[in-house]
Amino acid sequence: MNSANICKEILEKGNSSSIYPQLSLDKSAFLFDSLEIGKTKYLELRCTLLSEDLKLPGYNSLARHRAQINLLDEVRIIHREFPCGVGISYTRLLTHTVERIVSNLSPDNLVYPLKVRVSDGLDGSGRHRVYQQAISNPDLSTKTFILFGFKVNAIINANDHILWKPHHPDSPFCTRPVALLALPENEESVKFLMDSLINNETSTIEESGLCLHNGNTEVKII
Repeated sequence: MNSANICKEILEKGNSSSIYPQLSLDKSAFLFDSLEIGKTKYLELRCTLLSEDLKLPGYNSLARHRAQINLLDEVRIIHREFPCGVGISYTRLLTHTVERIVSNLSPDNLVYPLKVRVSDGLDGSGRHRVYQQAISNPDLSTKTFILFGFKVNAIINANDHILWKPHHPDSPFCTRPVALLALPENEESVKFLMDSLINNETSTIEESGLCLHNGNTEVKII
């Protein structure tokens, strides 16, 4: 399969609208992340596709665009009696993720309000020795981490037509980390995480939905 067909296949898997001779920055960023390539491979791909009538934006333009769509400046420190981790707003991250997916869907099918199906959960590093490393902070009497995150399972339009769902259940492209804590794996740590960071926000999301650029969504979290 040639390079152009590989790109078309990836974009079709993302339920992108039809390909144009000049790909938008959004679609190019989607392609860049899906291929998991760096600058050199992107420039090589750009040259290859030019000969096949498919033009990608320049790398510098793509890099600036990708920098504008990350949320690193919104990451905050999580405190118990002491700093014990980092996290980001569940609402902000979910909105951002859904916006990124919707931007690659055909506008003809975007009948609002959309319905977003999400599942979330947490996991600890207790059984993964590679993550059980000494922590220099004397307040943290643990070598384990707890990760909390969510994944988008489906986006459905107002006519109950499924617009998007991941092609693989555990795809990293639709999975997002919300909080990472350096705490022991026990009920007390889980209760702290759920009470202080998650429960109020998830309740609000399900009650109020998300406000996107072009319309609202209803959200069901499992």
